[in-house]
Amino acid sequence: MWEVCEKMTEHCKIKRKLKNDIKTYADILNSPYISDKEKELMDMIYIQKYDYMFIGDYLGVSESTVKKRHKDLIKKIGKILKAGL
Repeated sequence: MWEVCEKMTEHCKIKRKLKNDIKTYADILNSPYISDKEKELMDMIYIQKYDYMFIGDYLGVSESTVKKRHKDLIKKIGKILKAGL
């Protein structure tokens, strides 16, 4: 089990931080580098806990598009956190 944690990708670490650290989540939401659409996606995933299929239907896009947007958003948040912005 610990080996899995040690090998956790940066992507997974950022997602875990957003899920478990309210201050980090709030800081990201208040960041001028995150668009309103990205904030809405974060809210739907992390607060409302909707699945990708539901979000895609709501936004009028495919489930895979939602996954891609989420992955891209996590990368962007990682850069923001590393830069300390």
